Amino acid sequence: MLNQIKNFYKQLETALQLVEKIRFHKGFTEVLILGMGGGSFADIIKCYNTTAVRIETQKDYTLPAWVSKKTLIFAVSYSGNTEETLSSLKQALQKKCKPILVGSGGQLGLLAKKYKLDFIQIPQGIQPRQAIGYQAMAVICALQKYKLLPKKNDLQETIAFLKKDQIHKGKKIAQQLKGKIPIIYSSNDFQGLAQNWKIQINENAKTPAFWNVFPELNHNEMVGFTKINGNYIFIFIEDKTDHPRIKKRMKITKQLFTKKGLKVIEVKITGKNRMAKIFSAIQLGMYVSYFLALENKMDPEPVQMVEEFKKKLKE
Repeated sequence: MLNQIKNFYKQLETALQLVEKIRFHKGFTEVLILGMGGGSFADIIKCYNTTAVRIETQKDYTLPAWVSKKTLIFAVSYSGNTEETLSSLKQALQKKCKPILVGSGGQLGLLAKKYKLDFIQIPQGIQPRQAIGYQAMAVICALQKYKLLPKKNDLQETIAFLKKDQIHKGKKIAQQLKGKIPIIYSSNDFQGLAQNWKIQINENAKTPAFWNVFPELNHNEMVGFTKINGNYIFIFIEDKTDHPRIKKRMKITKQLFTKKGLKVIEVKITGKNRMAKIFSAIQLGMYVSYFLALENKMDPEPVQMVEEFKKKLKE
């Protein structure tokens, strides 16, 4: 897993190559991404989008009623067998939609052949959450090919930035999280990052973690810490482009928490462009969760509770 994190940039390079073969069709005005888990890859794509194009996600069994032939649908499942995604996908096919499928094989691969759909086949052999670079970048590149997102010269800058060493920084943060319950906060613009960190800590470090966004949390969640009944630690993911009022909200919230004796860690997003910021923050979260797993004397790779749950779901 450590090698996968170090070589995270290679996923972005590979995803770009895999998208070259998909066909281009006109007439799409909005986007729907069907997919579960995977480090919250779909929310990362929404996080990257700063255009007026509507990009929605569906993490359930039912296709949204608003879907039409003008909706470009992506059905994404690393294994290709995620039942919620397959359920929504089959409903999309019944409506005569032509989704783009993204996965490593499984039922998605079979459906792609049966219905002659574009299939972006990503490499096998890693945990779905570790494939977030393949999945998110594949969809971003496809959206650029469909001219629903502007094509920028930010990918190479991002790859170069991801080659920088974040191991020490990740290890230092992990040491501060040991024995605590991490709560990750960000602006609404970067909610995909807060959610991704939470997921990585859950699955790699095998420990509870939670997330929320500004400004919503100032209207409710923070009041819950009037009475401290847990060993909490807060991670604030911050970017210089955050709205001035959001920056002020973060500052005041940190002051209130610190006054109550709660520990706050500031994570400043770095990178020359939005793509670099997003994926470097994801990589840092991977390092944090990996080293926290070692601190907890846990193997970061398996997710036994998920596998046991799936087994019982089939009974």
